[in-house]
Amino acid sequence: MTEGRDFTPEESKKIEELHELREELFSEIALIIASRLGYSTDKVEDLAKLSDQERASLVADTEEAIENWDDAHAEGVLKPTAPTDPLQALLAKHHELGEQILAIQDLAASGRTDFSEDDED
Repeated sequence: MTEGRDFTPEESKKIEELHELREELFSEIALIIASRLGYSTDKVEDLAKLSDQERASLVADTEEAIENWDDAHAEGVLKPTAPTDPLQALLAKHHELGEQILAIQDLAASGRTDFSEDDED
């Protein structure tokens, strides 16, 4: 059993970029959910205007939507077709970025060094 290795600078940079993109997508997903819940939010910056309780509830709803989408994908419930609406498209992209992060982490854990920024699993 190999111990793996540390991330290369390229891998670290790519993981950081992917995490930043996932954070942006989280906000965009939250914005759509906020709109569906009736909050008056037209842009991500409007989310900061919600009360602490509203924001906490929205974060929980957003996390739940992401988790439900990931679970459905893992269980094969979701078919590899085009998303049916903007929320589904964002959830799919969020999941894809997570898969890319996991692929880089798995590569380092295995001790392999064949990472390329072009890898898109």
